[in-house]
Amino acid sequence: MAWRAPGAGALGDRVTIRRRSSVSDNMGGCEDSWVDLLVDQPARIVQTRGGESVQSQRLSGLAPADILMRRANDTLAITSADIAVDARTGQTYNIKWVGSLEDGRKSFLLLACTAGEVTNG
Repeated sequence: MAWRAPGAGALGDRVTIRRRSSVSDNMGGCEDSWVDLLVDQPARIVQTRGGESVQSQRLSGLAPADILMRRANDTLAITSADIAVDARTGQTYNIKWVGSLEDGRKSFLLLACTAGEVTNG
């Protein structure tokens, strides 16, 4: 079965994409901080099957999710080093993979993400 682009109303969620950046601490040094790269972007967040991993001899729950966004010049800057934040719930997702999906004239980005683990960086 071929992939079909979603309709106009399918991107009902909103996400903010953040990137780690060094910012001045006003005392001559720098500190790493997450800065907004794209704010309040239309998207569709779909939770996929979860699982567990062992970290430091403890089980931790992982919640994989796929985030679908329209492909545009600004969204092409998204990389696996960035994070996505659900604007409605505040849930943070580590972006593991960014792929392009096309259906005729409609182009989308698929972000394969994981929630429930230590944030990138």
